[in-house]
Amino acid sequence: MNRLIPTLPLLLLSLSQLLVPCLSSLSVTLAPTEEFCFAFRTPKDEEAHVTGSYDVINDDLPAEPVTAVLFNYETERVEWHSPYGKSEADFSITLAGKYHFCF
Repeated sequence: MNRLIPTLPLLLLSLSQLLVPCLSSLSVTLAPTEEFCFAFRTPKDEEAHVTGSYDVINDDLPAEPVTAVLFNYETERVEWHSPYGKSEADFSITLAGKYHFCF
């Protein structure tokens, strides 16, 4: 039986660091079970203060399937994981190197 599966619109806001401010945003639409990741690197691989957040824009959809994870590209160590069942969350962390932020 075919049926339409609702998509989960996500809004990713603000990756920044202190010394040379860099503000950016990204909006993606994901179907259930779809994964989206993007990579970022701190300037010159030096320590930087990184903040980020996510928000499921459609409040009529449940937040339970949404998971956001920030992990180190080389070691795959999880630096931050979203709280289960939350439709939005944010983080603030000091990092150095290359990282992936995945939904």
